[in-house]
Amino acid sequence: LEFRRVLFRSKVTLSVLGSIDAAVMVISAIEPLSMTEQDLILNMIKEQGIHHIVFAVTHIDIASDEEEEQDQLISFIKRRISEDLLERARSRFSEDEHILKKAERILTSPDVYGITSVQAIEGFLHDSEQMLTLSRFPHFKNELLSLLTAAQSADIRLNAEDYVLQIDKEHEKWKENEKKYLTDKIQNAA
Repeated sequence: LEFRRVLFRSKVTLSVLGSIDAAVMVISAIEPLSMTEQDLILNMIKEQGIHHIVFAVTHIDIASDEEEEQDQLISFIKRRISEDLLERARSRFSEDEHILKKAERILTSPDVYGITSVQAIEGFLHDSEQMLTLSRFPHFKNELLSLLTAAQSADIRLNAEDYVLQIDKEHEKWKENEKKYLTDKIQNAA
């Protein structure tokens, strides 16, 4: 049952990918970067509009109460993304230079943040600044806003590149179809 739920959530997520510029990929510290999560990330990279993926690691408090150990866990996940997942991306996208460059840009130095969601909820419910700070949520929110704001001008250029590539591919298809049509017409006339 849980596997079907994950597949359903992945399908729902994939259905809206074409209408977003950036994605926040939530990763559980309990089982970080499962194969399902990795496949979803690689599918997001293939989507035309997505130029940024920010990784939010939840449940870091379950792994440890110590901030230093939580930071080590985040560093470990960051290495898995920049090494293991990047290697999978290079293998999967070796035939498509544009997607491969995009994967390398997103995965080489990933933006990974740890969040303690239970403490964040408690902080919001009890209006506790201390709980919110411990949850790391305010830091994540501020960094996310900064990243997205700073990336806006670069996104315009990246979107233009994506559209030019799409037009180029469509133009090639059109030329092939026209060539086939004219060849068939000449052969039928003879």
